[in-house]
Amino acid sequence: MSDSPTLTLRGQRSDDTEHLFALFNAEDVIHDTLEIPYLTEEGFRDRYGNPPAGTHVIIAEIALPSGRKRIVGAAWLRVMQQRRRHAGELRLVMHPDHRGTETETTLLKAALDLADGWLALRRIETSVYMDSRELYQQNGFECEATMQRYAFRAGEYVPACLMARLTVPHAAVEAAPPEKRKTSAAKTSKMSVTVRGAESDDWEDLAAMRACPDVIHNTLLVPYISRDAVRDQLENLPADRRILVGVVDGRAVGQLGFRFGSGRQSHVANLWMMVHSDSQGRGVGQALLEAGIELAENWLNLSRIELEVYTDNAAALALYQKFGFEIEGTLRAYAYRDRDYMDVYLMARIHEEG
Repeated sequence: MSDSPTLTLRGQRSDDTEHLFALFNAEDVIHDTLEIPYLTEEGFRDRYGNPPAGTHVIIAEIALPSGRKRIVGAAWLRVMQQRRRHAGELRLVMHPDHRGTETETTLLKAALDLADGWLALRRIETSVYMDSRELYQQNGFECEATMQRYAFRAGEYVPACLMARLTVPHAAVEAAPPEKRKTSAAKTSKMSVTVRGAESDDWEDLAAMRACPDVIHNTLLVPYISRDAVRDQLENLPADRRILVGVVDGRAVGQLGFRFGSGRQSHVANLWMMVHSDSQGRGVGQALLEAGIELAENWLNLSRIELEVYTDNAAALALYQKFGFEIEGTLRAYAYRDRDYMDVYLMARIHEEG
């Protein structure tokens, strides 16, 4: 009698962790993820044993007539929040014996059916190494951006492709030409800016910044955030975050934040920045970027700083390009803003050693 396997797709159970741990430790699986070799089972259980709210897990399990069962793959679909709640991030891990097979395709299609048919997501995105694109291309994904120095793998920095699949046709928003603002001489004069690390007492200034409608417009923030929430965020900043502020006359009028990568992406940081409406175009953003880049490259040894900027934010785009950031691609329908789905540029500044 042949020992033909039967595939079952199901949700994650509490007793799956040790089998997922074995899957991740299979030869060549780590190679195609962001995990590092020699995972500890305890650390793995902390990360994968109890998926956070908003993350859906599909397990691909093979059952043999002999009664044995084996997890050969898994898909994680994380639903984004707030102005990105229409989007989901997909990760798929498959045992090498089942890559390129119907099992892998079935698992991917199940994740897409969950996203399209049950969660009503418009955008599914995933980051894959350049040699892993074919499966996604065959299932409606397009490569939107090539991310240089994405991760460290087998002794070298390698690029990756940010791929996305849209369920609704999307008309790109044309990039706006640089705005010619009519401002008074007083408003266009350069400010004397001091850059320092954010302190807990800065929360009122940061809350005032986030209350500016045109500041919110060009971020992923939502209006009407409470002042208490801003204070709590500043006082309980995660270990992988760092915030700098630009101070003028004792008042924080700009902020620049980093979210640092770890493990095989410990050379990477994601950057965001905002400046109070009254201080825009007066050198605050430039001072923050100068300090942020100096910190990242000369002290933290980061070689990739990445950011997202709306394609119609011409002023910010010009500033980032002035500091060596280059457009790696356009991410379609990335965020919801003012009753429309907006595109962003993924930009990066690459710092080569030596």
